[in-house]
Amino acid sequence: MDQRTPVDASSPRESPVWPAAFIALATFLCYGGWGLTRLGFYHDDWPLLYHMSLMGGRFWDTAFGQLQGTAHIYRPLSVLCWALPFWLFGLKAAFWQASMAGLTAALCLVFYQLLRRFGAPPVHALLAALLFLAFPNKDSTLFWPATALQLSTSLLCFLGSCLAQARHARTGRNSALALAVGLLLCALGVYDQCFFLLPVWALGPGARESGSRPRLAVFVGAAALAAFVVAKFVVLPHFVPYNKTVAFSARQAAFVYYMALRSLLDPRWFVYLARCAWQAAVWHPVLSAGALILPWLARAALGRPSEAGEADAGRRLILWGGAVYVLGYLPLCFSDYAPGAYDQMNRLNQLPVAGLCAALCGWTLLSGNPRRTAALAAAASACLVIHLTFSGIWRESYRRQLEFRDRALAVLGDWPKDKSLLVVLPELYAARKAPVFLSGYDVSAAVHVWTGDSERSALAYSEWVTFRPEGVYADGRVRPYSSFRLFDAASGRLSALDARAARALPPVLQPWEKPLAFWPKD
Repeated sequence: MDQRTPVDASSPRESPVWPAAFIALATFLCYGGWGLTRLGFYHDDWPLLYHMSLMGGRFWDTAFGQLQGTAHIYRPLSVLCWALPFWLFGLKAAFWQASMAGLTAALCLVFYQLLRRFGAPPVHALLAALLFLAFPNKDSTLFWPATALQLSTSLLCFLGSCLAQARHARTGRNSALALAVGLLLCALGVYDQCFFLLPVWALGPGARESGSRPRLAVFVGAAALAAFVVAKFVVLPHFVPYNKTVAFSARQAAFVYYMALRSLLDPRWFVYLARCAWQAAVWHPVLSAGALILPWLARAALGRPSEAGEADAGRRLILWGGAVYVLGYLPLCFSDYAPGAYDQMNRLNQLPVAGLCAALCGWTLLSGNPRRTAALAAAASACLVIHLTFSGIWRESYRRQLEFRDRALAVLGDWPKDKSLLVVLPELYAARKAPVFLSGYDVSAAVHVWTGDSERSALAYSEWVTFRPEGVYADGRVRPYSSFRLFDAASGRLSALDARAARALPPVLQPWEKPLAFWPKD
């Protein structure tokens, strides 16, 4: 165990109030201040909201209704993550976003506590937590309320499990061990990305404690994980079919880790971030100044001379963080998903980024060089400023969705129920990042929510829509042109669709193929 000089728990630098206050303020800035109230729902959120709106409004009806005839049973606790806010807030997007902000702050605070348990000083742990909060290649986990809610909840449970396991190693309390295993199972029951992280327990903050307690925790955790595997992959498939690919592919694994590194090191990504930082300074100079200063205030408030043993804590954090980064992507190697930097797929980076920020915290401890702490503060400052623009991009996406809603409702009387709406949007994404509408899956569900009419359907004109002589090909089938109406979202014009009108449509450009254009201050 590390030999440390006793600290005064009443000292401001050791008080839990300071980190909580800094994290809360940083979260407020990340969400664009009061601009949080203009954030909304996105893509997968709409089908989820529509299905929950059909289930009567009572909490347990909403929760159990999602388990009937769907693959949600493979992640049974995820339905509670959605049913609770829907029961509390319904379709009020601002309240969903406020609850996401609270969850995000709680997650960062638990991450801070875990770094402290490893032996990181308050200032290093807090700066790493602020960097984790605002790390730029996972912003969808902040702003995508219904869909990203399960990811943050799962990670919160996993980090809490690591803390409880460390407490069991320190105190020997069986209640702490039960809590650790329970939280681990909750993390897996909500989302799958923690599936291969049991070895991280062996590297966790309790691994250096004396006695057999850490080994007992790993044994009990492994037994719980084995029971979970049997239930999920042996028992449940006999009752409910799973609608996702689950098979390891070496090619997919190489692609996943390539995309992970690209989301960190692509030069075009750095250019994009630089433009976002500049745009934040133009849009919100006061908030940008606050975001720049906040990590340095944290450094001044919690900074102190280095202590003996911190280099050892740094090495352990680098090892632990590296393991989380590598193993956090491993479940994707069994799927057809891959992370990205720009759009909603960057939600898959959240867990590995926690490991990366832990490793960066460890790096600052290795030499006791104050320049490393300053580098961590500078990185946190830059990322907080960038998130002021990110929040504006997600607000812009929702503004465009509401603009489409108003124009679609204006032509509702001229839109026959038996005709699908082929929606031509100016852009599928706002500023290459926040999805507006991407398919029939999301735009139809949004129309159902707005009109209360489940007979109407719509389809976003995207790269997945092609035109053939016999009709429109989408979702694996061809439908005749006469079954559609063409809707220009920019002008609100509704017209008939035929082969000639289809050929006149401009080709769909991917976000990276279009010039990056921002807009005036919102």
